[in-house]
Amino acid sequence: MSGTTKATRTTTLSGAAGHLAEQIGWIASHLPTRPAIPILTGMRLQTTDDGWVNAHGTDHRVWAVADLDTDTDGPLDVVVPGRLLASLLVTLPRHLIVTLAIDPDQVRIACGPTRASIRTLPAEDYPEAPAWPEPVGVLDATHLAEAASRIVGAATTDESLPMLQGIHLTLAAQGAMLAATDRYRFAVATAPWTPTLDGEERERTALVPARTLHQAAKALARSETVTVGLNEKGDMIGLSGDGRRITTTLIDHEFPTWERTRKLLPETDVEVDADITDLIESVKRVSLFAESATPVRITITEPGLVVRAGTDEIAAAAADVDARVEADHELVIAMNPTFLAEALTSLPGSRVRFSIGPADRAVLIRPADEEETGLMWMLMPVRQ
Repeated sequence: MSGTTKATRTTTLSGAAGHLAEQIGWIASHLPTRPAIPILTGMRLQTTDDGWVNAHGTDHRVWAVADLDTDTDGPLDVVVPGRLLASLLVTLPRHLIVTLAIDPDQVRIACGPTRASIRTLPAEDYPEAPAWPEPVGVLDATHLAEAASRIVGAATTDESLPMLQGIHLTLAAQGAMLAATDRYRFAVATAPWTPTLDGEERERTALVPARTLHQAAKALARSETVTVGLNEKGDMIGLSGDGRRITTTLIDHEFPTWERTRKLLPETDVEVDADITDLIESVKRVSLFAESATPVRITITEPGLVVRAGTDEIAAAAADVDARVEADHELVIAMNPTFLAEALTSLPGSRVRFSIGPADRAVLIRPADEEETGLMWMLMPVRQ
């Protein structure tokens, strides 16, 4: 990288407004809204040794770097208010060329009839980016984005439980597994994984902040693959693809892994297949009659399901749902309607399969018509 000394002459940078808006907007989304130090409101634009221009942004925990497809007439190292620059770029016509004339104390921006200037921030105060973690393999970008989006809702947002605020990523010879839990539900999804070294069978794990992994996977989904890097200390992960790279500090807590949690799976007494859309709509409609923090009750019989909530004394509702039921007795389970709706919404396909056992065991929820996806949710029933 070039040093942090400001240029003494004007350096010109130009590129397509649409491209710059996308890349710089992505970097700006990682800047803190209430930074601990003012310099972190800035975005660093810097040339590399091979002539590329990178944009950097950080909140000290997450680092985002984007390659800029631009023309420049010299080396540069400048820090500008990131959100302001991103807000301006997104308003410009995508097909026009934007020119940034970069002086030591200001950046002058020109695009068609638009002119603007932004004061720079001291580049010497900007923190240095960490070394990129050594690549250990690649994930299919689309599968990673889908897997993360389908289970992220199971991770807790409770800051008193940091070990449950992450997605646990397991990279093994047979593939990658993503898992998330908030103690009341546990979600698992899989994605294809190829180690960097042929014959590499060592299992690697990382507890990645859930929101960070979800957003990074979504941003990198336009790439064919996502390269994963892990540093030797095991406290940082890197994800990269299609001109974007992100590194983040891992959560340093023990996660209740799938191998431990799967013991809660029921010895199935009842199997139920139902239409996902019908069940979601019934749960949402009936849950309007559930009092605060009370569950919906699902009665399972040979003819199908009956979803109920409320009490006859105040207000009550029930909805019949067609289902294929494999059971020799009637069964009633109570479930948190929000958790159930989130699990159902995450499933691909049109039908859901429930595997239900004893009342003190988790209910297993997975796609009924796409069982090979590796996606499943476990929900603990509410004790009545």
